[in-house]
This record gives sequence, structure tokens and C-alpha cells, in this order.
Amino acid sequence: MPSLNYLGLEENRFTGEIPSFILECKNLTYLDLSQNNWNSKIPESVYGNLKRLEYLNLTNCGLEGKLSSNLSMLSNLKELRIGNNMFNSPIPTEIGLLSSLQFLELNNVSAHGEIPSSIGQLKELVHLDLRANFFKFSVPYEIGLCTNLTFLSLAGNNLTGSIPRDFGKNSPSLTKVYLSNNSFSGELPSYMCSGLNLGVLSVNNNSFSGPLPNSLRNCSSFTRVRLDDNQFSGNMTEAFGVYPNLNFISLSRNRLHGHLSSDWGKCINLTEMEMSGNKLSGRIPSELSKLSKLQFLSLHSNEFTGNIPPEIGNLSLLYNLNLSLIPTGGVFQKETAEAFVGNSGLCGEVKGLTCATTLSQENSGGTNKKDVVDQRLPPPTDTLGETIVFTMRVALACTRAAPESRPTMRSVAQELSATTQACLSLPFGMITVSKLTGFQK
Repeated sequence: MPSLNYLGLEENRFTGEIPSFILECKNLTYLDLSQNNWNSKIPESVYGNLKRLEYLNLTNCGLEGKLSSNLSMLSNLKELRIGNNMFNSPIPTEIGLLSSLQFLELNNVSAHGEIPSSIGQLKELVHLDLRANFFKFSVPYEIGLCTNLTFLSLAGNNLTGSIPRDFGKNSPSLTKVYLSNNSFSGELPSYMCSGLNLGVLSVNNNSFSGPLPNSLRNCSSFTRVRLDDNQFSGNMTEAFGVYPNLNFISLSRNRLHGHLSSDWGKCINLTEMEMSGNKLSGRIPSELSKLSKLQFLSLHSNEFTGNIPPEIGNLSLLYNLNLSLIPTGGVFQKETAEAFVGNSGLCGEVKGLTCATTLSQENSGGTNKKDVVDQRLPPPTDTLGETIVFTMRVALACTRAAPESRPTMRSVAQELSATTQACLSLPFGMITVSKLTGFQK
């Protein structure tokens, strides 16, 4: 089939070696053999015979062997997709000779060694995906010379060092950057969002430090931001602006300080907001209640003070909440106490809840029952209230230090069946611990 220029055999169940007849189709410009199980090497004759190829897709084909330097012979290639294979070799430096290349996908191919600096010669490159490999050392500064780059993923490697200082300066069209799960350090480049087109920035699980770049504040195109599990510092109040398209942000487990701006209430498409494990202070802004699409909110382990805004309880889609002490109403009624730990100065004034008094041996006599019983429950009255108070009094009597002062099991059984003692002489919310310890056998 010498005149054939388009061949697509993707998503079948082919096995064995790549058929030899394909290698004789010298006019092919488009070849897609992806999603099969060839279980072989890429034949060297591909490079010599199919020089007119503009599109080559061998993704997820069970291919193995080394990436050949003869790739450079496919000088007309615009898209090279060969991810999810087992090449187990470095990327040949000759890749930089593919001057027409726009799309390079080499993810999850067990590639190792350095990322070749020759990639910087690919001036037409738009999409570069090198994630989930074993690359190490630092990112070559030449990668910042790919002026048309819109997508970059280096996630899930063993890369170290800092990102080149000028990265982003010459790539104003960047829309998605994935650097997560490496060992990067240093500061994020100040030009990271200089083109104001960045929609996704994912750098979580590294060792980045220092303040966040000023360019992030004006990057209103953000849809997803992950900066969690780093060592970022600086004032987050100054670092972030308003992002009307943002749906996910995680800044957790850094060293950011400052307060939570009311402007976050203008990020109306947020569904998940994670800012736990920092040094944020001040009050939680009531404007968060405007985030009607919010489903996950985590602010624990900071230094917030003041009241939890009661309006947050009206967020009908919020199913996972992690703050500090427990108010009542709405989503608060669904959460356990663990959802509110880590902000020692935070309390809630929601539907009558006051900041809890810590129970200690020194002041337990004046501590109300309402301070140690779950306030999400309505206070019991009448017979139910009497039963609860009496049972608590008997239980406390059974824990007295002196054995002779404890009621016998017979007397406990008799009292529980008869309930002869007056138990609800005061309103339920005014009964103190000292009142509960007054049971006489």
C-alpha cells in the first residue's frame, strides 16, 4: 500500500511485533497503533522508511527497549505520543532536532537520567509531558526557551534543585504546569504567571520555600492550584487575589501567615478549599458563606481566633468541614469533634453556643453541664432531663476515690428503678458538675 498516508489501528487487541507491511507504507503521514499489546521494540526501519510521518502514536503498546537516537530522522513529526511503555533509557539528545515538533508525550516510559537541554531547541513545542519517570538532577534552563509552551508536566520524577529563574518569562501562553511529587527546592520563578493565562498550577509535595511570586495575584484564569506540602512562607493575604474560575485550591502544610481575606468569597466556583497547617490568623471571614458550590473546607491547625461565622452553616453542598471547636446548625451538626481541632482560640457563637470553658480540677465546681455535653443536641426537659441528670449523678458517685463512699450495686439498682431523689431542681443548662456529685446512697 505505497500510497497510504493515514493508518489508524488504535484500541484493538493486536499482539506480537508491529506488522512489517506498515514499514513499507512510505507515504504515511499519520500512524496510530496505540492501545494494543505489541510487546516488542520499535523497529529501527520506522525511522528510515516513514520519514514523512507528522503524527506518531504508540501510547500504551507494551513496547520496550531503548529510545533510539534515530528518532531525529522523523524530521516532519509534529506530534510524538509514546507514553505508557517500558523504554528504560535516557531521552536521546537528538530529540532537539525535531524542529517541527509541537506535542511530545513521554510520560511513564521508565526514562531516566537528565532531561536533555536540547528540548530548548523545540521552538514550536506546545505540549511537553515527561511525568512519572525517573529523571533526576535539575531542570535545564533551556526549557524556558520553548516560547510556545502551553502545557508542562514534570510531575512524579526525582528532580531536584530549583526551577530556572526565567521560566515563564518567554512562555506567556502557559496554561498548565505540573511539578508535583519531586524534590524541588528554592522559590517559584517570579515569571510563573507573567502571561496571566495560567489555569492549573500544581507543585505539591516538594520542598519549595520562600514567598509566593507576585504574579500569582493577578492570574485570574486559575481553575486549580496545589501548593500543599512545601515550605512556602510569606503573607498569603498579599499573594492571592480574586479568581472567579477557581474550583480547587490547596495551600495546606506550609508556613504561610497573614489573614484569610474576604475576597475569597468572590471565588464563586470554589468546590474545595484546603488551607490547614499554616500560621494564618485573625477571623474566618463570613464572606465564605457566599461560596455556594463549596463542598470541602479545611482550615484546621492555624492560629485563627474569634467566632466561626454562623452563615457557613447554610452552605448546603458542604459535606466535609475541618475547623476548630463545634458550633451548631447546618453542616456543623453532621461533623465529629475531630473536624474542629487545632485552632485553640477559635470558638463559635451559633444559635446560643458560647465559647467553651475548659474543665479542670480547680474550677470544675462552676462548670455547667452544657460545657461538657454535646451542644448539637437540644437540651432535654421534664422526665427525660431528670433521668439523664440522675444517671450522671449515680455514675459519678461510683467513681469516688474512697470505696466506702461509693453506692453498693444493690442501692444503685434500687435507685435506678425507683428514681427517688430530686434531680432537676434547676434548669438543665444551669446544672453544674458539683451538683452532679451530690448523690447520697
